[in-house]
Amino acid sequence: MATQRGGRQVERLVVAEFNIDRGSSITHQYPGPVGVPEQTLAELMLPDGVHKRKDDWTLFFLNRDGAEAKAGGKEAKAAEKPKAGAAGTLHAPMDAFIYEYDDNCEGGTHDYRHTRTRVGKKVLFVLPRSVEIKEDANPASPSTYVVTKHAELDYTQLEPMFSCVLTASGLALGFRFASATAESVFSGHIEHLMNLPDEPESGGDGGGGAEEKPFLYCLNRVTNHKDDTVRRGAVVKALAICSPFPHVHIFKPLMVLALDLMFKSPDKEAEILEEVYRAINSMDLSRIPILTEPQKVIRRNGRDRAQMEHEAVLYFQETPMKIKIPLLSGPDEVADYQVIPLVQRLQAGVMTLFNAVLAEKRIVFISADGSAEELVNFVLGTVGMMSPPLVGLVRRAFPYTNLAGLDALLPVPGYIAGVVNPMFAERMEWWDVLCDVATGKVTLNPNTMPQEKERLPHSKLDAEFYQRINSAVNSHYGDDYIKRQFEDYLGLIVDVATGEAEFATPAEKQSFTDANAKRIESWKRSSSFTLYEEHRKRLREQSSIKNGKVFRYVRQLRCAKGISDSEMLYIYKTFLDNISTEEQVEEGGLYPVAVSLFHPSKAVRDATVELFKRFETIQALFILRSAFFLGSGFLKNLNFFIYLAFNRQLEQSA
Repeated sequence: MATQRGGRQVERLVVAEFNIDRGSSITHQYPGPVGVPEQTLAELMLPDGVHKRKDDWTLFFLNRDGAEAKAGGKEAKAAEKPKAGAAGTLHAPMDAFIYEYDDNCEGGTHDYRHTRTRVGKKVLFVLPRSVEIKEDANPASPSTYVVTKHAELDYTQLEPMFSCVLTASGLALGFRFASATAESVFSGHIEHLMNLPDEPESGGDGGGGAEEKPFLYCLNRVTNHKDDTVRRGAVVKALAICSPFPHVHIFKPLMVLALDLMFKSPDKEAEILEEVYRAINSMDLSRIPILTEPQKVIRRNGRDRAQMEHEAVLYFQETPMKIKIPLLSGPDEVADYQVIPLVQRLQAGVMTLFNAVLAEKRIVFISADGSAEELVNFVLGTVGMMSPPLVGLVRRAFPYTNLAGLDALLPVPGYIAGVVNPMFAERMEWWDVLCDVATGKVTLNPNTMPQEKERLPHSKLDAEFYQRINSAVNSHYGDDYIKRQFEDYLGLIVDVATGEAEFATPAEKQSFTDANAKRIESWKRSSSFTLYEEHRKRLREQSSIKNGKVFRYVRQLRCAKGISDSEMLYIYKTFLDNISTEEQVEEGGLYPVAVSLFHPSKAVRDATVELFKRFETIQALFILRSAFFLGSGFLKNLNFFIYLAFNRQLEQSA
């Protein structure tokens, strides 16, 4: 991810529109093309079923680096994009009676009332870029007819379960279906074909010397604006803001205002885009702090994470708009997602989801009638539930996708996707876990995730953890608190996997290790574990604290019991020998040290005072207190009794 001050807050602005004659299309890209096929981009911005709602929000990502597919091994190969034939069909073969119509046109429009010839019963194969009509259900049989994308592709429903389509050859075909479901699948796929991008030309993007494109977080607002002057009775328009930073949600008020202006003055769309782009990228961010990842981790332990924001002002239409930029978000913590709705909707099923993400299983959230915004929140909530400590999950996430996005989706191992098309539920080879947003039901694919005959060893731990989480939700604890509970629970599993866990007693450690052995083994086989190990190694190499014992001892002070006086003195000596700069103080995360001011041993209490006097000497108290509570003075604001204990020990040691 880009540094907070570096580069533009927004890279691209895109406007899409649905036209009843032209379908979904891109009308403007500013200051230049995003670099993906316009039709694919338009379908991402105009979600299925948007005509049923006044407005909606979606979020999508661009310029994925493909690292996940490379690291995915067998799973990546198993998820190759479908090819023609039985393995590439998007739906089970369907029966239909086929009719041929006279090629009789009036004014360029086919009149399906003219003479028709019954051809007979055929079998339809729904493929990614076509519909093939065959004599029987054998996918190897030759095709009698093929329906593909072409400039004149047209679809008309003449009566319930009877529809007509114009093929590329100019032949009008009639289809009589045995069920409304079959007709719905067929009509939906024809609409998909009509909106498909043209086949890409060979040669790629023009060579390997191009500059690497930044990963972009794209927030999209779509509005269904009533207009009696147009054929549909409404104009559907969408605006997307693409940023290299995950906090794209801060621009929501600006996006609503800008889109309203575009409806009022459609001829000034380009000028409005330019003004939005300039307003965002002209913000004065010179004073925004640049925090390292260890600094962010420490500050997350504070009382009020929401207050860890930088307030800035942007000017749009000569009006100042205050925005607050989050300072603590990592690259996997996107927009204003929440974890609590996920827990409330899935209930105990949230732990099935938890384990599926850890094992890098393919997860699909589906909502046939709900909003795309709800899907987006559930996908991002799943990512946020697991990261931190896991890393790289955002590049496995597809908050909203559709059939047009299959080529990007299927090669990614362990993807987490949100969809509204019911075809995804029917195609079980596309998912391992299916979460129905409407009902909260979590379904496991029996072909890839067979039910265990015996209860898994970690099931009891998960059930106890869920009860604690559910109780906290019912007691109205905030989303940050719930997220930290997941972070701590998963963090302990991760620490056991990497050999860094600390427990109160050896027996407790052994019990937890044994209970989690199976899922840890599964995680270690995934690309997610490889990414985590690479990330951990990189952090250690970049750390200002070179002695790894410091981090281990901080964890030990937080978790272990019965540490002897001699061990405590050795721990403090290690701190004093290895922590002498502000940066090292921040990275150490030394809040657990403060409780040693109450230790029964005077030598330990004196060592604690000596360490805190060093903090004061290097003028790090302000930094430390900002990591936990707000106010003036680290100790005073952490805890009144700790503050008194520090002063008492300071006087006694003087």
